[in-house]
Amino acid sequence: MSEDLIDRIAGAPAAVLRDSRPEVKAALAANAAVLFGDTPPAALTAAERHAIGLRAAVLAEAPGLAAHHRAGLTLAGTDEALVNAVAAREEEVLDARLGALLAWTDLLTLNPAAGTPEAIRPLRDAGLSSAEIVTAAQIVAHASFQARLLAGLGLLAKE
Repeated sequence: MSEDLIDRIAGAPAAVLRDSRPEVKAALAANAAVLFGDTPPAALTAAERHAIGLRAAVLAEAPGLAAHHRAGLTLAGTDEALVNAVAAREEEVLDARLGALLAWTDLLTLNPAAGTPEAIRPLRDAGLSSAEIVTAAQIVAHASFQARLLAGLGLLAKE
């Protein structure tokens, strides 16, 4: 199996451990391909998808994962000032749609139980469809899983 994002960030010893569960490794890679590939599951742009991933990685204190999404944002044509604004969630720089997506990312990352029907209203007001809202939530969940996996692999590396 070729090196994947988690293996690249966590290093070779972690890759050996992860290779003992190839089905889990393959499922995570397949999930990433669907969420971040050229044919996204909803109309979120590549920049929006990587913005969500970057913000979730920043909140999870996962620098390697954040660097990956910074690069994705740059590849999608986002200038450095906006990339930095996404990472810090500088509301005054963000348009309504991106601001709503990042607020949703913060909510689901920091307090998922607060993800109530009322919490969706700002997303609707910003013009997001149900499919886009679900995809955004899936990206948050994916990035959160990756961050937790990296944290666990990092602990094992310190043994």
